[in-house]
Parts: sequence; structure tokens; C-alpha cells
Amino acid sequence: MKRLLLIIGIFAGLCTNAAAQDIIRTKDGRSIEAKILQVDDSSISYKRYSNQNGPTFTIPISQIESVKYQNGDNDVYSGRTSVYTKKKYKQLKGLYSTRDYRKVQGQPYSPFWNGFASFLIPGLGEIFEGEWGRGLCVAGANILMGSYTRSLGNKWVSEFNAWYNVQDPENPNFDTMPALPGGILLVGLARVALNIWSIVDASKIAKVKDMYWQDCMGYSAVSLSLDPYFAYTPVPGTGIQPVTGLSLKLTF
Repeated sequence: MKRLLLIIGIFAGLCTNAAAQDIIRTKDGRSIEAKILQVDDSSISYKRYSNQNGPTFTIPISQIESVKYQNGDNDVYSGRTSVYTKKKYKQLKGLYSTRDYRKVQGQPYSPFWNGFASFLIPGLGEIFEGEWGRGLCVAGANILMGSYTRSLGNKWVSEFNAWYNVQDPENPNFDTMPALPGGILLVGLARVALNIWSIVDASKIAKVKDMYWQDCMGYSAVSLSLDPYFAYTPVPGTGIQPVTGLSLKLTF
């Protein structure tokens, strides 16, 4: 028990240390583990996280793509330039939340159509988005599970035909009929789960990459919408009455 508590304590300490550092991502693809000291309009001053008693470094904002702070906040600076370079999903996934996604004209990816591509062929949407490793892994797993399911099905069909050929057509002995392999159902459910995950994943990747493109192009994340409103409101003397109207919603 003491050993288990010690392992848990060490793991918690590692997680705390991992979360206590700031991450500076540069436009040339580097990730700097840092302790940020100062941020101004033109540069960021920091010390390397592994040597906080060492020298202080300064990096221009123009060279920075994003900063992820130890408290979970993110600053994206790529919107200050019109330069757009394609990035892998793993470089962007910690910077954006798909809940903040807003579609704009001209964005390079479509969450709907990439999700639909993965609906037709699992992994195809990820491949269209340039995530070849991710897409091929999904497609390969789907093919392997499909082949395994077919092999089990073919084996059961052969056993069933052999059983049927020796039965009396008027009085077959169903007690000896071969059972359908349970693996067919389990693998089939796994394929369905994988296919659904691939659809959601392709749509999510498209949204994250589109949000990065929007930042690079300088698009604002603010949206204004007018939505219908319906509620029940207490009215003195008459009880509860339905109230309808329009609500103005500002999202940013």
C-alpha cells in the first residue's frame, strides 16, 4: 500500500511539474519550455524552465506563433501576420477549443465534408486534412477488423452448411446447430465505434485547422446573432403567462 501511495505521489508531482511551465511555440516549429517573465507589444522575455537561475532570453513577437501558459490560457500571435503555413493537428490541438469555432468564407477545410468523407471510408477525412498517419491507422484498423469479421463469418457459414447437410429437413436438431461466434458482434461494435470516432475526429481537426487559418488571416472570433426567445413569466393577477420575443446574442 505504501509503495502504491509513493507511486501515486511521484506521478502527481510529475503532472504538477508538467503543468507549471509555459510553452512558447515559434513559427519555425520549435516548442520552448519556459518561465515567462514579461510580455509586451514587441517581445517576450523568459528563462528556460530547466534553468530558471540562468540567463534571460528575449524573443520577438513576430517569431512567435502561440504561447500556452501554465494556468491553461493561450495567446495566439499568428493573427498579427498574413503568413499562413500548414500545421499538423498535434501542433494546434492545445491552442483552440472547437466550442469557439465560427465558419468564415474561404477557409481551407470543411468540418462537414471531411466528416462525411470519414463516414464513407473511415480515415479518409483525416487524409484529406493532411493527417496521413492518423488516417492510415484508422483505415488499417477498420480493414483488419473487417477481415477478421469476414473470416469468422465464413467459418460459421461452412459449419452451418455442414450441419444442415446432415439434418433431417422435417425434423432438424437445432441443439447441434453451430452458434454464431461472439467475436463477430464484439468486433462489429468496435468497428462502429471506430467509424463514429473517425467522423468526429475529422470534423474536429477541420475546425481546429480552420481556426488557426482564421487567426493567420486576421479574422475576428466575434459573432452577433438574433435568436427567438420563449419563456413563462409570472404576471400578477393572471398567473404564469408565455412570453415570446427576440434575444440578441454576442459571442467572442
